[in-house]
Amino acid sequence: MTETIIYMLLALIAVVISNLISANLRKTPGGEQQNWLKKKLLTGNELKCFHAVNHCIDADQNISCKVRLTDLIEPEKRLKKSEWHKQFNRIKSKHIDFVITDKNTMNTIIAIELDDSSHRRNGRRDRDDFINACLKSANIRLLRLNSYKTYMPERIKPKILEIIQYILSAKVWSFISPDYKLMDLIFCTY
Repeated sequence: MTETIIYMLLALIAVVISNLISANLRKTPGGEQQNWLKKKLLTGNELKCFHAVNHCIDADQNISCKVRLTDLIEPEKRLKKSEWHKQFNRIKSKHIDFVITDKNTMNTIIAIELDDSSHRRNGRRDRDDFINACLKSANIRLLRLNSYKTYMPERIKPKILEIIQYILSAKVWSFISPDYKLMDLIFCTY
């Protein structure tokens, strides 16, 4: 009976030690508890749009998703340090949904924002206007796509390619064609 109690105490001590070790593995060096959950990189709708746009690009192009705005643009170097940081702080936590780049140089061809219903809120419209202005200032074209439940690459590919080619060849900032049949799909480009 004493042997059983000793074994039970040893098992209990082993469980306590195991739990302490496990809890310590989730703590940072400063001792804070870490409680992180893995997320999906894209929402279901963003993933559908990603696949559709991916079918629309040329073989010599890449599509990247959730690109930090600071990876595309930065404040001008001529700014005073405090102003530079102020401007940087305005863009540091923002991202662009998709960026099409040249496969060989990784130069940005066009940025794409997928605009769902949240983009119709007042505060969000201000954010969108700010991003539009930033990208325009940096000479980066922006294509805004309305959000849909399904995306048919065969339907949007000709129009996306047409817009990309038109924007790149004409070097214009805005493009809304009067005969554009998919205005409900693509509502604004820069």
